[in-house]
Amino acid sequence: MEQLLQMADNAHKSNKEAIDIINIKCHDLKHQLKALTKLEDNKERNEYIKEVQQAVSIYDATYHTGCETLDYVLREKTLISNERDVAFSCMIDGKLIDFMTPTDIYALMGNAFDNALESVVKEKPEERVISLHIKERGDMVLIHMENRCSREIQFIDGLPVTTKDDKSYHGFGVKSIKYITEKYGGSILMSTKNGKFYLDIILPKAQ
Repeated sequence: MEQLLQMADNAHKSNKEAIDIINIKCHDLKHQLKALTKLEDNKERNEYIKEVQQAVSIYDATYHTGCETLDYVLREKTLISNERDVAFSCMIDGKLIDFMTPTDIYALMGNAFDNALESVVKEKPEERVISLHIKERGDMVLIHMENRCSREIQFIDGLPVTTKDDKSYHGFGVKSIKYITEKYGGSILMSTKNGKFYLDIILPKAQ
């Protein structure tokens, strides 16, 4: 599991650099497009440029949760969500999980988001919604993620069983979420109810 987390850390660094480059390029492109609109008063051309501006704006998504690593996870997953027509909403205080190592944050939240995305893309387009909340509850930190899930999920020892054919390889994402949660003295609950999948992680607050 530690080797898998190291792989996640390497992926985080690579994706962070890629997203930074994308954002810089798109920032420059938006200014270039803005300059083009001043060259000629052509309605059709301006409408086209407006569409391009809207298309590239999704790559300029910025989060300021109070946790830099979480910001990059959300930015990366937002790009994927937009590409797959998945709506994402969140209410997050990232400072509450900033006591964790960047590798653990990236693996925990990245795997949680990947599992939700994998599930929700199988739903009708209008039902592809993921929501994430991170908040205080007394002396604990509550991480709550939910997504539409109309299929029946089988659980073993409180964890969902992978639906992939190669079960010897897959399922590490869920196991790593449990591993990291328990590493910080927390507990995890995964459940389904009323056509939704719920992930709840409770962690002791950093002292």
